Amino acid sequence: MTRSWVYTRSRRVMMQAALCAALAASVALAWWVGRNHAAALAVKLDEPRSFPSPALSLDLSLPVGWKTKNLQLKGSPAVLAVEEPPRYGTQRKLIVVVKSDIDFARGSASGDAEKVASFLVGRSAVGAPRTAQMLEGPGFIFEYPVERREKVPGVVKELLPQLVACTVVAGPHPVAVCVILTGVKPLAPADFEALKRVAQALKRSDPAHPVPLVPDTLEEPKESVNESPGPRQEPPGDPD
Repeated sequence: MTRSWVYTRSRRVMMQAALCAALAASVALAWWVGRNHAAALAVKLDEPRSFPSPALSLDLSLPVGWKTKNLQLKGSPAVLAVEEPPRYGTQRKLIVVVKSDIDFARGSASGDAEKVASFLVGRSAVGAPRTAQMLEGPGFIFEYPVERREKVPGVVKELLPQLVACTVVAGPHPVAVCVILTGVKPLAPADFEALKRVAQALKRSDPAHPVPLVPDTLEEPKESVNESPGPRQEPPGDPD
């Protein structure tokens, strides 16, 4: 092997330049891949659609092209939107739910919102919540990472990562409004941005300016809203 002192000064400069160029190319490639990934996950919101609910009727804007269906989530009226076509092999899903039967003692705004969010997704949030304005009041975004559960030997259920934006509308009978995003693995900044945009676009329905209802363009969901498909999973239950 040639010793370093054998190289001429010009050759050492050329080698260093080649290494710098390779490093710059690697950084540029990583930036380009990240940018394309973010662009693929970015969403554009559609025109507002009406989501009537006995407790609180909303006008909501969902991502363009996503299939929608009105349903019940744990006894509360909800709208499910499913990404079409899916990105990276897994469909992202959005659920907007209005929960009126809040039966816990009133605490802090973030604490109340987290109780409702964790009840709806069936697990505990991790980390401190992010803030987002919702329905002219304080809203909070909670994160639920990938989780694997084995209820019986040999049967594993994987829960996909989820983000939940939730606010509790104060009043004699408080109403919680939550937006649940079930994402791909791992969650990307574009997922947080998509959830935040949908949550911040929510408005109370104005009877003087009605908009079309959310249409049913999606067939009956075949899987739970937060489980990933796989041969070793339990049969998914009914969404409600």
